[in-house]
Amino acid sequence: MTPPLVAVVGQSDTHAALLAALEAALPVRFERVGADAARSAPAVVWLDGDAEEAAEGQRSFVVESGAGAAGGGAGAAASDTVVLGDSERLDVRLRGATMRDPAAAALRPLDAEPGEEILARGESGRLWTRQGPRDRVALGPAPLPDGGALLDLLRPEAWLSLLPLVHFLREVAGPARWSPPPLRAAFLIDDPNLHSSRYGHIAYRRLVEHADEHGYHTAFAMVPLDAWFAHPAAARLFRERADRLSLLVHGNDHLKRELGQERSGSDTVALLAQAQRRMDAFERRSGVAVDRVMAAPHGACSRDAMAALPRLGYEAACISRPYPWLDGPPPGRTLAGWEPGALVATGTPVVPRIPIERASEQLPLRAFLDQPLVVYGHHDDLAGGLDPFASLAGTINGFGPVRWERLAGICRSNFATRVEAGVLSVRAWSRRLEVEVPAGVDAVGVELPGPDEPPEWRHVTVGGERRELREHGSVWRADPVPVAPGRVEIYVPDPAPVDPAAAPGRRTGAWPLARRALVEARDRLGPVLSRG
Repeated sequence: MTPPLVAVVGQSDTHAALLAALEAALPVRFERVGADAARSAPAVVWLDGDAEEAAEGQRSFVVESGAGAAGGGAGAAASDTVVLGDSERLDVRLRGATMRDPAAAALRPLDAEPGEEILARGESGRLWTRQGPRDRVALGPAPLPDGGALLDLLRPEAWLSLLPLVHFLREVAGPARWSPPPLRAAFLIDDPNLHSSRYGHIAYRRLVEHADEHGYHTAFAMVPLDAWFAHPAAARLFRERADRLSLLVHGNDHLKRELGQERSGSDTVALLAQAQRRMDAFERRSGVAVDRVMAAPHGACSRDAMAALPRLGYEAACISRPYPWLDGPPPGRTLAGWEPGALVATGTPVVPRIPIERASEQLPLRAFLDQPLVVYGHHDDLAGGLDPFASLAGTINGFGPVRWERLAGICRSNFATRVEAGVLSVRAWSRRLEVEVPAGVDAVGVELPGPDEPPEWRHVTVGGERRELREHGSVWRADPVPVAPGRVEIYVPDPAPVDPAAAPGRRTGAWPLARRALVEARDRLGPVLSRG
C-alpha cells in the first residue's frame, strides 16, 4: 500500500531528522515544496509558509507564524497546564486530558476564528484548533535531537510540539495505517506470593471484590524462591478468579541485580532454568498458572539475561526501558519506546510498564501510542487502601473499550494488522501470538521489526505451517501462509532452545533464603505495626 504524500512548506532543514523518524513511524511520505506546488498535494504541513495560499478543502496543518514564539510578554501564559478538548475530532484517549508542558507557559495563543473547534488550550487561550480540514497550532514541531528518539518529543512535560502533528499525520495516513492492537491494561504488583490469603497491605479477596466494582485485573510478579508453598484458600481464589488475578515471574531468588549483573552464559541459563523449574513445580502443586513473562527485580536486566529468556521458554520481559542494560537506546533506534512493544537483544519481546507514581501523567500519551497500559508498584503503594487502583482504572476505562488481562494475554495480542488483497499482514512485537483471522482473508503474512542486534530467529510457524523469515530493510518478513477464517497461532521459535528440566542444576545458598524470609516478614508485619 503506497503511503500518502505530505507536502512540507517552510524552513525544514532543521527538521530533516524528525521527518525521517515520522516516516519510519507512520505510513506517510514527506516532500519539501514551495507554496505554489503545495496546492496540488493531498495534505500539507505549513511550518512557516503562507497558509492562505492553501487549496480549498485541502487537509492542512498550520504553524501560525509567530504564535509559538517563546519569551513571555503580555500574552504569555502563567501556567504550563494544557487541557485537551472534548471534540469528536480528537482521539478519544486524549479527550478531556490535562497535561503539563513548560513550553505552554510562554506561548502566544492563537487568535479566535469563527466556527473552529478548540482541541487544546492553555491558561491564556487556544493552542490547537481545527476548522474544517485545517489544524492550527501555536507551537511548531521541535527538531529531533542528534541521536535522539522520537519519544523524546512525546513524553510528559515535553509533548505539545509533536502530538498535534502526529494526530494530523495519523488521519492523513488513513487506510495505509496499520490497525493497532486493542487497548489492553493490567496492574502489576512486584513481590507478593501465595503463602497466605493476603500479602502486606493487599488482601486478595478484597482486591477481587474491588476489581469487580471498578473493572480491572491485577498481575502479581512472584519470586520463584517463594514457590515452595501456596495456601489452599489463596490458590483456590487465583484459580477461580483468573479474570481478576494472575501470576508472572519475578527474577529467581530476588537478590540485588541478580539479572542485571554480568554472568557467564551457563550461569545465566542455570539461573533462568531454575526459576522455570520452580514455577513448573508450583503449577503442579497449586493448579495456578504462571505466565512465563519476566519482571526483572528492580528493573535491572543485562543484555545476556535478556537474550537468554526466549531460549528458556519465557515469552517476554516486562520492564520500564526496552534497553535496561544501556543508559539510552542504541544509535539509530529512533522508534525506541514509541511502538506497542520492542524486540531487543537478538529478538526478545519487551512489554513496557509504567511506575504507579507517574501513571496519571503518562497514561494518555501511552494510550495514544497504542501501548499496553501496565501500571506497576508494590504492596505498600496501597497502604492507604485501594483508592489508587480505583482512580487509575477509572482513567483507563475512560479511554474506550479496554481489555484488562494477564500479561500472557497482553503479549499474545501485541501486534498490528493490515488487510490488502485478501492477505492479513501481522506486524508482531511478540514471538507467540493469537490472531483472529476475519472473513474474506485467504492468507496470513508476518513481519517483525528488526531488533537492535542481528536476530537469531530463522523461521515462523503460522497455524503450524513453517515459513522462513527474510530481512527486508528494517523488518523481517515471511511469505503468506494460506489460512481459513478463525483463530490461528503464530510462533517464532528460538533456534537454540534449552529445556529447563535438562539445564544444569544450581545450588541455593543460605543467604537468599534468609534474605527472602526477612523481606517477607517485614512486608507482612508492616501493616500490623502501622495499625498499632
